[in-house]
Amino acid sequence: MKKILFLFLLTAGIATQAVAQVPARETVQLLPENYEPARTTFMSYDNGENAVTFDVARSSFYVSLNRPWAFRLASGMPDVVPAGEAGVAGQWGEQRVPGYFAETSPADFEGLKPPALPAENSVGQYRTQVEIPVFWLDRDIFLRIEGLKGGLTLYVNGQRAGYAEQSGTPVEFNIAPYIADGVNTIAMDIARYKTGDWLENGTINGAGIEGGVSLYSQYRIHINDFTVETSFDSLKNTTGVADLAIELVNGFNFPDSVVVYYDLRDAQGKPVRYNTRETVVPGLGGRDTVRFQGKLADVKRWSPESPYLYQLVLRVRYKGRFIEYVPFHVGFRELKIENGVYTLNGKPIEIKGAEYRCDGLSPDDATMRADLLQLKKEGFNAIRCGYHPRKARLYELCDEVGLLVCDEVGLDTALTGDNRAVGGALVNNPNWVEAYLARVENAHRLSRNYTGVILYSLGRGPGVGYNIYKSYLEMKVLEPLRPVMYEPAGTIWCNDTKSWQGSF
Repeated sequence: MKKILFLFLLTAGIATQAVAQVPARETVQLLPENYEPARTTFMSYDNGENAVTFDVARSSFYVSLNRPWAFRLASGMPDVVPAGEAGVAGQWGEQRVPGYFAETSPADFEGLKPPALPAENSVGQYRTQVEIPVFWLDRDIFLRIEGLKGGLTLYVNGQRAGYAEQSGTPVEFNIAPYIADGVNTIAMDIARYKTGDWLENGTINGAGIEGGVSLYSQYRIHINDFTVETSFDSLKNTTGVADLAIELVNGFNFPDSVVVYYDLRDAQGKPVRYNTRETVVPGLGGRDTVRFQGKLADVKRWSPESPYLYQLVLRVRYKGRFIEYVPFHVGFRELKIENGVYTLNGKPIEIKGAEYRCDGLSPDDATMRADLLQLKKEGFNAIRCGYHPRKARLYELCDEVGLLVCDEVGLDTALTGDNRAVGGALVNNPNWVEAYLARVENAHRLSRNYTGVILYSLGRGPGVGYNIYKSYLEMKVLEPLRPVMYEPAGTIWCNDTKSWQGSF
């Protein structure tokens, strides 16, 4: 049984200024610039009490930029209409962030071939000012955009600070090198169309910011990412095993030592397991990974029927004081493929799934929770993220309410067909393989730690070719256990043999 849940959200504040047309240009494929590699979504806190609230507003290292920004609509591409130039035509008004400034449609690309873009490629120019807390000045400072639609060129205090254009996954830049004491100006040029639209045919519906925007900071030596894997000593007993890999990065010029802690707590916050380890992290951006294995007797297992979550708190102590606390929810469950059967906690996985699409601005927490609970009430136990990965909160809620998840890479090339000639459709054009692989890695790194994620989809196609083969190989390196599906491939080897029951 299939069900498609559409959340079409109307966007207020679409800009209506007239703009001049600019010629379509055979632009080269653009890749991210000064863009932080995708990682687990988390927040750093200054104390444990605030950390276990899981409320980012309680962190002194967080500032929301969700508000009206100064805005104007200009013609041209970001590299010829820099946000810092006051002479560009167009009056400044206001645009709410998040929000769209223009509508888009796959029909806008009719008659074009990649990587050409529509002739009228207007640019939304955003500006805001923010006063950086004084104690942030010796820290790494990140600008985070939860959802981007368009080609974003970022400026901080008039300096170009980065470029990104992938929809559906968070965008992060380390802007510390551009920050000054006091009030800082952050500017964004967002091109209505981008080369990445050729890979996102299913989500061409608007240009602007469709997720939250924020600043957050971490000390120069800090947790960069982590991986959590759970299993059981034996399915005949109730001993849970948690394997942790915590990656640290050191932005100082010299190697230095830190002490890393993990605390595992039950759902009520009672400590049930902890450990600590000291390590030396190389300087100049060097990294080191600290590994732990914790065993927990009488563990409560996570399943769609009983979605029990433990609290994991990571801590870092540097020169005698704790510099950050990072919380995350963990469900103990074990995934295996045995004799061709995919199992969860030793039982065959049977999927009763619905496709979950959020077209437009991100729904609020209450709306998403109500949608997911309604799906469970209707008998579904799984969702498929339609057309691209989702914001972190959706995965968190699926873990909380007990829904399995098929995460989907942001690849849909319907506009270019399924021509299998080399260089024909994008799926078989080697010039685009880097963009394919970047999207595969982003999707996996963002969702790999969520308990409910049990499958990965390589997108919607159509067709098969070199880029999908390479994407499959990349995903199997990143994810050796969870099955990978790509429906247009049928029984070809870039689509894992089905090892579960049911469907979406």
